Amino acid sequence: QLDCTLAWLGTWARADALLSTDYNHTGKSMRKWALGSMSGSWLRLKFSNSQPLAAHRAEAELIEKWFARLAEQTVRDWSDLPLEKINNHSYWAAWSVMATAVATDRRDLFDWAVKEYKVGANQVDAQGFLPNELKRQQRALAYHNYALPPLSMIASFALVNGVDLRQENNGALKRLGDKVLAGVKDPQIFEQKNGKEQDMKDLKEDMKFAWLEPFCTLYTCAPDVIEKKRDMQPFKTFRLGGDLTKVYDPSHEKG
Repeated sequence: QLDCTLAWLGTWARADALLSTDYNHTGKSMRKWALGSMSGSWLRLKFSNSQPLAAHRAEAELIEKWFARLAEQTVRDWSDLPLEKINNHSYWAAWSVMATAVATDRRDLFDWAVKEYKVGANQVDAQGFLPNELKRQQRALAYHNYALPPLSMIASFALVNGVDLRQENNGALKRLGDKVLAGVKDPQIFEQKNGKEQDMKDLKEDMKFAWLEPFCTLYTCAPDVIEKKRDMQPFKTFRLGGDLTKVYDPSHEKG
């Protein structure tokens, strides 16, 4: 598996894959999603106890330099957007840059991700809604839920690196998480807000709630939320680097 990973990523790195500046919105969206997935998984490889990359320093350096270039392009892609255009895409971009910042030890990338997190957190209103995701009409609740994984992961990574974002905008992340959990129980909360009956299809997938792993280490989750989390574990999502339960709740045993 290690040989395959190094061969595949090394081939992409040498080809400057995903670095084209000729792109549309879908292209730049795919770039940051791919980077977040790869850097998130790479972190697990790089910092695992067995130090598997120690014998492959040259190849690892090549790959990490490519990740850094991808992150720099992602910063260019998603910087300085008007507030009405900043939504979950920007949060996912910030997560990909945060994961890469930790993988490559780049404080400038880390600081950009934190800055973008603060923009996102300050979009959360007093009731816990994201105005730009309410525009998704019948999918507003699903998109609020989709905004939580990158925001929760950024806050988690920031905290262990000495930056506490939990209280940004009066605990905005907690407010958002609580609103989504309330909406899953009673979708009418969102229907009353934007006038649209909510499409619950996405919210029937356990993996969509992987954000609960970092979220419940950042804040004290209620007993019923912990129970819900336990019922859904393990959480495995490639967008956040793999098995989050193994990272955040390693004592969990399914069954």
